[in-house]
Amino acid sequence: MIEGLAKQSETSSKEVKTWLKLKNKQSHYTNKISTSLWRLIYHTAIIAYGTAVFWDKPWFWDIKECWVDVYNQKITNGVWWFFMISWAHICCSFLTVDTLDFRKKDFFLTLTHHVVLLEIMWISWKDSMIPYCSIGLFCHDFADIFLQVCKLAKYFDREFLSRIFFFVFMLVWGITRLGIFPFYIIKSSVVDLPRVEPIWTTYFYYYAGVICLCLIQILHCLWTYFIFKVAARLLWHNALFEDPTSDKEAE
Repeated sequence: MIEGLAKQSETSSKEVKTWLKLKNKQSHYTNKISTSLWRLIYHTAIIAYGTAVFWDKPWFWDIKECWVDVYNQKITNGVWWFFMISWAHICCSFLTVDTLDFRKKDFFLTLTHHVVLLEIMWISWKDSMIPYCSIGLFCHDFADIFLQVCKLAKYFDREFLSRIFFFVFMLVWGITRLGIFPFYIIKSSVVDLPRVEPIWTTYFYYYAGVICLCLIQILHCLWTYFIFKVAARLLWHNALFEDPTSDKEAE
C-alpha cells in the first residue's frame, strides 16, 4: 500500500510513512480536542443549569431536607430534567467508554464508575431520592470543568495556563470528591436518613445504595493517586502536564 501511494505521489516510501504518521497524530489530537471540548460544554452547562434549578430548594442548602417526607416530596420539572439529562449522559458515557477511553490506563475504573453510578441513579429513581442524588451529581461534575480546560490548554500548547487550571482542578477535586462527597453526601445517607426515616434501614436497597456510594468514593481515591503523581512531576521534576489517566503510548 505504501509503495503504491509512493508511486502515485511520486515520492519515496519514507516520505509517505512520515506523512501517514503525521496525519494519524493530527487525527488523534483532533479527536482529543473535540472530546474535551464536548465534555467542557456539557459539564459547564449542567452545572449552570443545576445552580439555577436548585438555588431556591431547601435541600440544596441543607441535605437533611432530602429525607423529610421523602415519598411525598414534589419534584419540579427543572429537577426532573437535571436528573434525566445526567442519567442520559452517564448512559452515553458507558456506551462510548470503549471508543473514547480505550487507550486510558483507568479504563476499568471508568467502566466500573459508570456501572455503579447508573445503579445509584436507578435506586434513587425507584425510591424517590432524586433530590439527594441530584446533589451528588452536581458535586460530582464540578471538578470536570477545570480538568477539561486544563486539557484544552495543553492541546493548544498553553503550558502555563494548563498548569494553573490543573492545580485549580486539584483544589476543586479535593473539596468536592474528597471532602463534600464522603463527609456530607455519603454521611447524610448513613447518619441522617436512619434518624429521620428509621424504616429505611430495613430495606435491602438502602444498603445497596450505601455500598455503591462507598465504591464511588474508593474510585475517587484511586483517581486521586493518579492526580498526585502528575502534580509531583509538575512540582519536583518540572515536567509538562499530561492527562493523569492517559498512557504515554496513546499520546
